[in-house]
Amino acid sequence: MENPKRTNPQNKSIHLFCDKLATELNSRGYDLRVVLKPSYKIRWDKDSVKENLWKPLQRAMYHLDSTTELDTSKVSRVHQELMQILIDNPNLPELDYIDFPSQETTDNYLKSFTK
Repeated sequence: MENPKRTNPQNKSIHLFCDKLATELNSRGYDLRVVLKPSYKIRWDKDSVKENLWKPLQRAMYHLDSTTELDTSKVSRVHQELMQILIDNPNLPELDYIDFPSQETTDNYLKSFTK
């Protein structure tokens, strides 16, 4: 039996996770470098995490280009693998593990923008 496609709440949680990871990377001083200007420090954001970390790993693991193509179990596996790779990276010694956001956490995060 095939797992159902990732849900809209899961997609929102992917975005929240990417936002949290960007914040964690930035707070530790692990910036994103531009190839042509390596002396520039470029801060991470949700989109750069998704495009430069999440999606390349997703492609490597499942040969899928869009998160809309992931099923529910693959979302969890991409998250777990990404965090394990980052935690094991000796260049990121103080990086904290970031849990995948629950639906409640994601809903509360989204509500904070409507207040």
